[in-house]
Amino acid sequence: MSTSSPDVDYGSLAALEDGPFHDLNAQFVLNSGYLVFFMHCGFAMISVGCVRQRFAKHVALLVLMDSCASALGWYLTGYAFAWGDNTSADGNANGNYFIGTNFFAMHALAPYADNVNSFYLWFFQWAFAATACTIVSGAIAERTKFEAYIIYSFFMAAWVYPIVVHACWSQSGWESHFRTSPLEPHFLVGSGVIDFAGSGVVHMTGGFAAAAGCWVLGPRMGRFLPDGTVADYSGHNTSLFVLGVFILWFGWYGFNPGSQLAIVHDVVPVSSAAVSTTLSPACAGLSSLFTKTIIAKFTDKGAAHFVYDVGKMGNGALCGLAAITASCAVVHPWAAIVIGLVAGFGFVCFSQLVVWCRLDDPLDAISVHAFGGVWGVLATGFFAAEQLIDQSYPSGTPRDAGVFQGGSGRLLAAQLIHIVWVAGWVLANMIPFFYILKKLHLFRVSPEDEALGLDASYHGGSAYPGESEDVAFSWGPSVLESSVRKGSSNPGPDPSASNPPPATTNVVLSKEAKAQQRTLENMQSDIMDLQNTVRKLLAQQQPQSQSLPRRSSPEQGPRPAQPGPKATALQPLEDTRMRQRGLTHMPPQQNVQQQIQQPRNGLPDGLQAADKQL
Repeated sequence: MSTSSPDVDYGSLAALEDGPFHDLNAQFVLNSGYLVFFMHCGFAMISVGCVRQRFAKHVALLVLMDSCASALGWYLTGYAFAWGDNTSADGNANGNYFIGTNFFAMHALAPYADNVNSFYLWFFQWAFAATACTIVSGAIAERTKFEAYIIYSFFMAAWVYPIVVHACWSQSGWESHFRTSPLEPHFLVGSGVIDFAGSGVVHMTGGFAAAAGCWVLGPRMGRFLPDGTVADYSGHNTSLFVLGVFILWFGWYGFNPGSQLAIVHDVVPVSSAAVSTTLSPACAGLSSLFTKTIIAKFTDKGAAHFVYDVGKMGNGALCGLAAITASCAVVHPWAAIVIGLVAGFGFVCFSQLVVWCRLDDPLDAISVHAFGGVWGVLATGFFAAEQLIDQSYPSGTPRDAGVFQGGSGRLLAAQLIHIVWVAGWVLANMIPFFYILKKLHLFRVSPEDEALGLDASYHGGSAYPGESEDVAFSWGPSVLESSVRKGSSNPGPDPSASNPPPATTNVVLSKEAKAQQRTLENMQSDIMDLQNTVRKLLAQQQPQSQSLPRRSSPEQGPRPAQPGPKATALQPLEDTRMRQRGLTHMPPQQNVQQQIQQPRNGLPDGLQAADKQL
């Protein structure tokens, strides 16, 4: 983040305070802040599209809460810790290396002052703080208590994020590239960190906080099975996801170019940032798309066609945006292309690594922001050009360039220290914070509420009123998820069983159901070999005279053949409901003992009544 222009004497900020173009620069920063805030619409669309239908309201509320709770945290202490430097008699910064000490609750902050402390910059910096907070919302979606998220969002904006900002962007920060005053003559390893718009400050902070939350919270029920199977919990609306990607990309044109904090006399760095913000995500999207396509082709040799994954392409483009954020104004266009290509390829690989580590991230936020942020900070140490650095950070002091641009390696060393510092600071704060919430039983919802869906449990019902619920909810999520035929990718109800209950049947688990759940865990292992668990459970409710014929002696002949997975009496209905909800895949569940959350020796009364009626 820059506060400078090559045509102004920056020994003092008085030139900007009294200059004729201050209002234009302030308007430029405000407009950029509006774009950054609009990015939350994109976060909301991506989050809703990537979760299952019965969690849509919940994750949308988390994104909305980020804007509200982070604003209060930033107002009370966040801005003060980040930008509250002391000022010497001659106007130079003379603050603490680690933390700011002024402007708590905006006290003594002038509405219209210099280019560092004023109301319009308070607003712009808050938009960045809210962005860092909201990265976590998608990573811990579908199983987090709303109350815990309120506490998290406030804590992040009031304490964790501001300390990172002060270290890197404040004129007094210990690793800052802005320490140019006579009282602050030293740079980290003779260079200082270049993180122009926040690959490390914003995206690494949010990404590593998301990783900490995922690890402490644990995966969604049934996501990772003991036999190594990873259930496919696909989102329910790809259209919303793609819309969110475009909104975020659009907002990034305020995020990156706006971080110059001026437009008059600063057209070159602002324009460079805009070009880089176009090329890097474009190349990252293509790179991630074709990387995923090639991997899928070689791992699924039976596939008749190449499979092009829109989800991987969209997230790959976002990873390219996160990666170029640190260097957007200090690299040439060809370097932005290279950074984007590597970001897209690395995103796909890192996403697989996250799954291998059993971190359940519904939005791939860890891969997009943590990996993208680390690569963006590191790439600056390779590709930053000296001429472009001087245009964005003019100080009269020679600055080291990237190693691929003739630099000595000092900038690269500073970037590596920045990576270690941000990751260490965030994890050291967020892991204990989330762990305390977990121990206080404030972090995760109950298994019953998670199985039912948090929209119904906490938010008054489905996000799609007036329409039938998706297949998983209408059958009761745990029944359907446990009804997958062993070795089959088709989780539909057994065609020989009774018709499914009406779509409006809600499954509410009782204490009796929990006791019956423990009973089933002692059943014989042959239940695992049945092709359809739902059919077996329904058959157990019928009187013995109505049960399926059993062979009691050789004279009775062989037992009638049962319909296999390809018998599709009810499959058209199931497929229609899945298409209405955008559900092309339902999560395969092969571990019945651990996944069935229904009463074990009897279905709920609602299901029995509906079954008899049908």
